[in-house]
Amino acid sequence: MQWVKVQSNTPAETFELWSGDKKVAGASFSNTSHIVRMASAVGKRLFFYGNNGWLVQKPVIRNEYGITLGKLESASESGEKGYVELDGKKYHYQLQADDSISLQLLDGELNQSITSCSFASVLSKGFTKTKSLMNTRFPQLLLLLCWYSFNMHHHNPSQQHTPLTY
Repeated sequence: MQWVKVQSNTPAETFELWSGDKKVAGASFSNTSHIVRMASAVGKRLFFYGNNGWLVQKPVIRNEYGITLGKLESASESGEKGYVELDGKKYHYQLQADDSISLQLLDGELNQSITSCSFASVLSKGFTKTKSLMNTRFPQLLLLLCWYSFNMHHHNPSQQHTPLTY
């Protein structure tokens, strides 16, 4: 899969999630209200994004009722590796600065690949030289990718024992 930033005539930042040559989801971020609207085969959803924590800020997404669905914790200063917690389960992520700026998400217990995604059109190739990926749109897009992947997996039980790599 691949996140692509889309130019739009609105003040919102718009991204599309592509699987091969098929658009599978779209996300529109409002920077003033911290709301993201997402449309996919799973349905249309409204999420709130922001940070939790006093000393260490952790990016989070919440549902329309304010319940935290997922959070992200960086394990490196630049943010290229860390942890995603979703539905009480912890996953490891690793972003690699190759040609496609690829992400691998691994099950924290099984150390098995869950999904992969390219962020090449969203992040610059020199991301490790920036202050931190946590100051970009990366945390929210990663949390939305996880939410989408896990919900698609849940709606397609025949894929239960296979990784969600697209």
